[in-house]
Amino acid sequence: MNGESPGNPSGGAAAVPDSRLYPDLIRAGSLAGALRAAAAEGGLDLGEVTPSAESAEARYKTARVAAERAVVEVRLGLGERRFSVTLDDRRRHLVWASGSTGELDVVARSAAAWREGAGLRDLAREFPYLRPKRAALALEDERLTDSQWEALLSDGRHAGHHALLARLRATAGVCEAYPYFSHETLRLTVDFFDRSAREVLIDSHEDGTYTLRGPAEGETAVAGDLDALVRRVVDTGVFRPRTDR
Repeated sequence: MNGESPGNPSGGAAAVPDSRLYPDLIRAGSLAGALRAAAAEGGLDLGEVTPSAESAEARYKTARVAAERAVVEVRLGLGERRFSVTLDDRRRHLVWASGSTGELDVVARSAAAWREGAGLRDLAREFPYLRPKRAALALEDERLTDSQWEALLSDGRHAGHHALLARLRATAGVCEAYPYFSHETLRLTVDFFDRSAREVLIDSHEDGTYTLRGPAEGETAVAGDLDALVRRVVDTGVFRPRTDR
């Protein structure tokens, strides 16, 4: 045995997939080409379909379909005929949905539906292999922040912070912030998708005190209890009540 792929008798086994699993890719010369062919056979418009990178390995193992909300990233699975699909919104650092299927025509049809504006729930009903992400569903429903507060308050991993979270969520203005934890620090940000957005960081201590950092870099304050913390968060002026409710 020389270790070569059956689909590549001349070498380069790492780049060319197994022809027994992916004869359509071998014929088309790339995953993107095979996806375009599957779309054409179904009368579908996928627009621009390209490999995710320019290497020989990427040509066979990756494909990207351009779409307004999030690109459709397709990758080959391992050990069996399998296409892994991710709806990847790189601008927001958000995955809308992901899943895998062995049928390339299903990938083509689901990508076309996504490009045409199908909602996540409709997409998942028609193509059950795709699993929408909680945050993406909440974003689509225009309740991303409310959904995040609810998720944290129901998550047992953050049970020790539930009193803090509940009090902050009940505070006008602060409840409009997007909350999330990073290394046990609670972060409240004006816009989770904007890395430059103003935010405050809260560290809880075993003696019942809190350290508040931000919004300016290097700005730190200590609060002796939860009441004092809430006042300090409000006094930062970062989070203001909405007037359109």
